[in-house]
Amino acid sequence: MTATAQTTISAALARARARIEEIRNLGEHLGEQDTKAILIEPMLAALGWRPDEFSEVRHEYRFRPQDNPVDYALLDFGHPCLLIEAKSLDTPLDQHKCATQVLGYASAAGVGWSLLANGDNYRLYNANAPVPAEEKLFRNVRLSQADQTEHCLEMFSLLAKAQMSKPDLDALWQSQFVDRRVGATLTALFASDDAGGAGLHAITRA
Repeated sequence: MTATAQTTISAALARARARIEEIRNLGEHLGEQDTKAILIEPMLAALGWRPDEFSEVRHEYRFRPQDNPVDYALLDFGHPCLLIEAKSLDTPLDQHKCATQVLGYASAAGVGWSLLANGDNYRLYNANAPVPAEEKLFRNVRLSQADQTEHCLEMFSLLAKAQMSKPDLDALWQSQFVDRRVGATLTALFASDDAGGAGLHAITRA
């Protein structure tokens, strides 16, 4: 990604953070439609997606006429590459039903990646990963937390229009998935040894 593109994304993150702070200081409740217009769509635009361009962004997207609509589908050469389900600002996104909703949309449409967003918290999922729903979460960032600025920039850079057609997301997921599984295995082995089992001895013998 070019330095200019990263600067654009950084500026958009700063603007969104300022808007969120302003809204909360005023004690305003931002509904879903305002959240999309004020916070989410400007971020999409900063990533190179044009929310008003039918060939790039579909609103209320249905893969089949009988499906429930998802708020946005981002298109790569006419095919959905990312589905986005939006919620109103400050709606908790850590509820299991929120994740299963957006993952269900992605599974029905055959789309690999899905994003759950409330304008502040953005949660990116690998819908195709052969793991339980809670393990499909790939990135979880909150714009209003200044200490997460670098994490926000990294995640949104991956979702830029110029990047979505590249294999970066899949490669990063594979690396992270392997690291997590190895870490979990080592933790279990050491825990077994601490409990008087043979976990550490098995590693030593290997």
